[in-house]
Amino acid sequence: MRKPARRFPTLALLLFTSPWLCASRALAAPPTAAPSTAAAEWNQFRGPDRSGVSHETGLQRSWPEEGPKILWRRPLGEGFSGLSVVGERLCTMFALEEEEYLGCFNATTGEPLWRTAIGGKFHEMFGNGPRATPTIDGDTLYAVGGKGRVVAADLATGAIRWQLELSERYGIYDPQTLNPMATQEGLQLPLYGYSGSPLVEGDLLVVETGARHGRSVVGLDKKTGAEIWTALDDEIGYSSPIAVEIGGRRQILLLPGTSIVALAPSGEVLWRHGWELTPSQPLFVPPDKIFVSTVSGVGAVLLQVGPEDAPNRITEVWKIQRLKNAWNSSIIAGGHLYGFDNATLRCVSLADGSLAWAARGLGRAR
Repeated sequence: MRKPARRFPTLALLLFTSPWLCASRALAAPPTAAPSTAAAEWNQFRGPDRSGVSHETGLQRSWPEEGPKILWRRPLGEGFSGLSVVGERLCTMFALEEEEYLGCFNATTGEPLWRTAIGGKFHEMFGNGPRATPTIDGDTLYAVGGKGRVVAADLATGAIRWQLELSERYGIYDPQTLNPMATQEGLQLPLYGYSGSPLVEGDLLVVETGARHGRSVVGLDKKTGAEIWTALDDEIGYSSPIAVEIGGRRQILLLPGTSIVALAPSGEVLWRHGWELTPSQPLFVPPDKIFVSTVSGVGAVLLQVGPEDAPNRITEVWKIQRLKNAWNSSIIAGGHLYGFDNATLRCVSLADGSLAWAARGLGRAR
């Protein structure tokens, strides 16, 4: 079998490494035709299907020695939020002084359009501010702050349509404050803050809370914030849910606690497979497989869901030690997985997990 070329696939990599927001010119030449709306939009964490892969064309395969031309630059505050883009609107989250904000910018010029305060700043030794990435659905922007405030805002103006505090509704308190918001359950905020980006699935907004008594995950009415269902008792994770279709069934995949779990849109648990606490994203491999990885010694695994006569049966296709993702998730391109194993970038075969190539010198991926 011919090995894949030792180069990066065409991706969009969006990272906050400084308190600045930048846009660069990375096109070799204008595309021959305007990209489709679906291709041009990056409306949520890791893109439209949360795979981390962009289907844009015309991107440069190499950069000039001085790097891509910077078109505009805007100062921001602290945080780890990614960027969501629909049309000319680019949205993200950040913290200034002791407040967290939702912010919207003109994607072409960088002009600030609006910003809306969404609660107090989350503090943590590895970095302060919001962790999650906002989700754009139609004319509404959904966000989860570092301390767990869930917000639905008008995309055009930033006006808040509804909001709720996970701490107040589900009994989780903030140890950073002298007056805990809720202490009846004795649960603290997640160690690294609320990191899961909200998922829109039909009329639902799916959010992890980390609460007890079957309320670790909630399905909210996306228009009102009203609770539709609750599920699971697991410890909260640091990845974000994804929605897939396997065997004709919609499934919401999550990595809470020490499992990978699939929920129906009704909140019913479809299946569960034991795993490790994982900050990286699960990847859907159509038509019926799921890839998950963790930085612990467990490594990575490819799971098969099904067959049709046993749709909740989970089988490990292969399991390897050579692709241990931390906060930096893998992507799939051309029948191969590309991802970091600590400080080594690796390319492995989707078919059997065999190593195609490895490269160092890119730093420790977090």
